[in-house]
Amino acid sequence: MFGISQWLQAVLLLLIGVAVGSFGNVVIVRLPKGESVRGRSQCPQCRKILAPKELIPLVSFCMLRGKCAQCKTKISWQYPIVELAGGLLFLAARFVEPRTLFSALLLGLCLWLLLLIAILDAKTERISDALSIPLLLLAILFRFVAGDVEFLGLAVGIGFVGLQWIVSRGRWVGSGDVILIAGISLLLQGWQHVVLCLFLAYMLGASVAMPLLMTGKKKRRDHLAFAPFLVTACAITIFFGDAILRFYLHI
Repeated sequence: MFGISQWLQAVLLLLIGVAVGSFGNVVIVRLPKGESVRGRSQCPQCRKILAPKELIPLVSFCMLRGKCAQCKTKISWQYPIVELAGGLLFLAARFVEPRTLFSALLLGLCLWLLLLIAILDAKTERISDALSIPLLLLAILFRFVAGDVEFLGLAVGIGFVGLQWIVSRGRWVGSGDVILIAGISLLLQGWQHVVLCLFLAYMLGASVAMPLLMTGKKKRRDHLAFAPFLVTACAITIFFGDAILRFYLHI
């Protein structure tokens, strides 16, 4: 059970995650347009500059009943969902990384960046270096703070995806996928977890791609965003990887 101080840390991480999730919405909206993430937020419909009371994560959405205070345009559910997801990711980071508050905070930031990468890749079919490079740097810092740097997993991840990038000349996977898998490989503990993550990612991708191909909604040469599958597989491996590996190794 958590002690009082640990519960306070969990609440702090939850609040930080919700606030960071709110900023994540700014990134999701502005980054694909090439706009600066700095500057005041405004209603996308009437362009009204939002007041401070309209920018409180989760609370403002409920107070405004999901509508702009001026033009009454409905606010996308993306905003509260991403804010809540940010809070839950930071909270979950504390459970899987209980060593120090700082290491849990770093893991929470990495999970938050992975969420943004998955959402933006699904929307734009592009992984931005503005997100993947910070992820890689934070993952390196996280591993050094945690004190268990594992380079074999990094080599396996980069080698597997990097080889596909070279052989296909960027048609199967892009350079952004290589940077992404480098960050993910550092977050995971050991080469077994990296292999499990890659296996799950390709299984998830195949389970989505096959129905699309069979129904004619996608053709063989069409591109399918891979980051959402890779990020989902990474999350499954981080939270349940040890249990999955123990189960199959006993078989």
